[in-house]
Amino acid sequence: MVEPACPQKSPYAVDLAPGDYYWCACGKSKNQPFCDGSHKDSEFSPVKYTASQAEKVWFCGCKRTGKKPMCDGTHVKIGFKAEEVRVPSDPENPDERHSIWVAVKPV
Repeated sequence: MVEPACPQKSPYAVDLAPGDYYWCACGKSKNQPFCDGSHKDSEFSPVKYTASQAEKVWFCGCKRTGKKPMCDGTHVKIGFKAEEVRVPSDPENPDERHSIWVAVKPV
């Protein structure tokens, strides 16, 4: 299995309007974190994400998350120091939170 490129060892924080988005899974897009078709003729395919309302999300930048397309902190395991950030899990309920990991500098 071919590993994807790693364009960024931290998540992409993106403010989205309602609609469909396609997360780059190959890591080669020039329009990160979104697909620009650079995966053509490879084993990678973009991952669709639908925002039902305006929201801020954290898309994986290292392309190795277990929760595609969202960041799950995997970048911490591949060599970057990170700090835990608690973010809202549900825009309707800002008190309900989950953790994401944000890279702060190389180790």
